[in-house]
Amino acid sequence: MAAKKSNKSKKNKGKKKPSYATLTLANVKALAASLMEVADRYPTTFRTEVDFYPLVVAFLSWKLRGLRAEAPADGKQAIDFKVGGTTNPAYLELAVAPRALGDLESTKTKLPNKTQLYATANESEMKKLSTRGGGTKGRFLLLVDLRKTPHKDLEAKYQTIAKKLPGGNLVNVVYAHRALKKCEVYKIKNEEAAKKAKAKKAKAKAKKAKKAKKK
Repeated sequence: MAAKKSNKSKKNKGKKKPSYATLTLANVKALAASLMEVADRYPTTFRTEVDFYPLVVAFLSWKLRGLRAEAPADGKQAIDFKVGGTTNPAYLELAVAPRALGDLESTKTKLPNKTQLYATANESEMKKLSTRGGGTKGRFLLLVDLRKTPHKDLEAKYQTIAKKLPGGNLVNVVYAHRALKKCEVYKIKNEEAAKKAKAKKAKAKAKKAKKAKKK
């Protein structure tokens, strides 16, 4: 005689861990809110981006599949986080501007200044993101600002380096500060590089079609 299934098993059946196909802008905004909340609860523990890495891994691993930290791609420089496989991957770079701590003099940890979030400080990260393939919107640079006063001119600074980006892919720069009602999102893209990439792709496609026709 088969044993009866417990009510507990029946209740748990069908319950699944939240899972999304890939990293989205909504996911990144939710991540930013969680990081700032934890930083406010433990101000002396979570200060720099290295401190936040375990939290990012925990948050994204709970929601997404195929997360890799410090993931290299095609022999290029490693990127902070990659979500997904080869079909539709998404990429995330993280930068943090820590709050000014009263016990800064008593700690050996050297904290970066406010320019940590500027475009010039993250130009290499932007270049890496712009050259990554995958989804059309799956490249993110998350800027977490824990300082008292938010930046007011970040978007303009990031737009100035758009022409320097070697890839023509869109990069979403997400800026988070507790004083803002919602995250600011700057869409940065090298339009000229995008046009060249599109033309190159079309040319390759036409060449392939011509070759197939001859067969």
